[in-house]
Amino acid sequence: MSKQSVAMVYRLFEFIKQNTDKDHPATQANLRETAGEELASLYMGDKGTFSRRLRELGDAYNRDEKGQVLPKKDWKIVYPGYEKTEESGTKNGKIYYAHEVSDYEMDLILSFVRKTPGLTSDEKASLEERLVNTLCSKYYKYCEDRGGALIRRLDNECEIKPSDTENGELLNTLRIIREHILSKHMLELTVRGEDNSGDDVQRIRISPYRLIYSDKQFWMIGNIHERPRENSHGNDYTDVLTSVRVDKIKSIGTAHTPYETDIYSFMNPVIGPNRHYKRISRARRKTKARNNYIIRRNLKKLDETNDIQLEHMKDI
Repeated sequence: MSKQSVAMVYRLFEFIKQNTDKDHPATQANLRETAGEELASLYMGDKGTFSRRLRELGDAYNRDEKGQVLPKKDWKIVYPGYEKTEESGTKNGKIYYAHEVSDYEMDLILSFVRKTPGLTSDEKASLEERLVNTLCSKYYKYCEDRGGALIRRLDNECEIKPSDTENGELLNTLRIIREHILSKHMLELTVRGEDNSGDDVQRIRISPYRLIYSDKQFWMIGNIHERPRENSHGNDYTDVLTSVRVDKIKSIGTAHTPYETDIYSFMNPVIGPNRHYKRISRARRKTKARNNYIIRRNLKKLDETNDIQLEHMKDI
């Protein structure tokens, strides 16, 4: 392979790494459109050249030191065509680079950078940018764009230190909560009581909205749904926010109704510059718990103040 060919294959690798991830795979046509005519011709060549370069990348990143193909879960360059022979004529299909660092892990890394003493604000910004460009695709959203899905510190004195997050079980629970906040899915939890006794355990369904770190503890903020939707056509949720200590969660998973439960209440959507809800009589309207104006008001209050009394399984 000539030096020019090596350079083009490497540039194609960097392009795929920057413009794809597991949640955003791309076809050859998508990549050509993203690159533009000139760069597509340079990086990808014609269809045959692109397939050859893509296979060379697969051979470089999807095989071990003995040349054996790695298990598919360990592939870095992922596309269906790599499982077929070149002679089969099978199309490449959707392609993506399997980034090693998840969005959650990236958020955690950046939170440490922002709290690192001895660095100026410009140095921190530069380091953040280089980390994101190196470890993430262009689809990564910065912390402030994630709508409450990140861990929020309640006071300036407390910092999240690596020692606070060494517990793998706790990290996994935080990751699951955060994913459900982003996807707006409801959780089903088994929660220990404040005294950690085995007899004092509750099973609850909750819509999670925020993660908070205060006084060396992680808290989830949400509203509890008292009964599954299928068993009732009345108000089966609490319209106040509840705080749950994350370390008290014994088991966690998506509620059996994957998307957040629809609730019926005396509410009617009002169409205007900002969609909101008002209560009306003698008409049941279906909406989501998070759209309840009381919950929206309480979340706004929560976001605007640090004067919050957090108690395990108590209303804020």
